[in-house]
Amino acid sequence: MGHRSITISDNKAIFAWVFMAVWMSFMAVMTAWAFWPPVDLLRPAALPFAAVFLSLWVFGLVGSAVSFRTPLMRLNIKDGWVVVREIWLWKSAEERFAVRQCDPPEILRTKDFDGDPSFALQLLTPNGRNLTLAEGTCEAEVEATRNRLIAAMGTTPAAR
Repeated sequence: MGHRSITISDNKAIFAWVFMAVWMSFMAVMTAWAFWPPVDLLRPAALPFAAVFLSLWVFGLVGSAVSFRTPLMRLNIKDGWVVVREIWLWKSAEERFAVRQCDPPEILRTKDFDGDPSFALQLLTPNGRNLTLAEGTCEAEVEATRNRLIAAMGTTPAAR
């Protein structure tokens, strides 16, 4: 069976990058505005204010570390080859392998923090990396992405 071409992109990281850049910029401006001229933060009246500011900075630093570690991901299947490209702000990585080297993608069915069903389309690469290609609460949408991917790979779906 002939292979078709398909590209699947996960661009959610852009939202996280922009959000954390805006958050940290906001924190820098607010800190400069709130603490100029310098104030004594050890005064008993200033301690709640300082605690709130410190917690917002901790949230921003931890959130930045997590979000900037998350890459953009692009999977391209063409002419029997799979190319997975991950892009961070400071580097990129690419993995290339033949379609026949990997198993068909599978849908992982779980529950989210509210107990609602959640679906994730995952592909295991020959290097042992597990790529999440689609996520959502609508099984039909994830299943449609899986079917397009399987058609492009020229393989048959694995038994459920």
